[in-house]
Amino acid sequence: YANHGINISYLSWCLLYSLLIMLERQKILEIAKTLFNENGYFNVTMRQISNHLGISVGNLTYYYPKKADILRGIMAQSLHDVLVPNFYDLTTLNDYFGVLIDSLENERFFFLDYYRLHSLHPENKTNELLVKDKLFQGVNQLIANGLFIDSVSDVTVESLIKIFMMADLAWIKQPNRNREEFLKLHWNVLYAFLTEKGVKELKTFLS
Repeated sequence: YANHGINISYLSWCLLYSLLIMLERQKILEIAKTLFNENGYFNVTMRQISNHLGISVGNLTYYYPKKADILRGIMAQSLHDVLVPNFYDLTTLNDYFGVLIDSLENERFFFLDYYRLHSLHPENKTNELLVKDKLFQGVNQLIANGLFIDSVSDVTVESLIKIFMMADLAWIKQPNRNREEFLKLHWNVLYAFLTEKGVKELKTFLS
């Protein structure tokens, strides 16, 4: 490295500084999300967030200039969590439904005020389309794998996805939410579209 004029100590400092920035940004997102979930996005100010972090508002805006930027950071992480898992059979699809339900709980402030936040931040429309596309492609793969009947049309698949997303928004508003019952509801809707092979697999994990 010395031959190329690179100072190893300087590189180490840069890496450490980048890591500290990343950790601080993550801490801000976690604190802000907790406050949003407890009080609602529109009822939380940047000063309240900075007070809970023990830093000044100016320090907070160094990392996130506006509250909307914090929201984008939270939802970007949430999007990553729901786009990474893949499903190739009904068991993994059931797991994926669980990931989506966890997202509802973890970012419930967003889904409880979905339409206002959705209209204020148009990029969330793109995020929604990405999730829809993942579900659409995944279900078509399960059709190809012989788990759903092959007569299910693209229009039907799209309608089912829309129904589930609408059900998500209704479920998160329920005071006494039951995760397992909600998962079973998904399969009650999908049961009519399963092949014999699909029904057999469903019975292995859903009693």
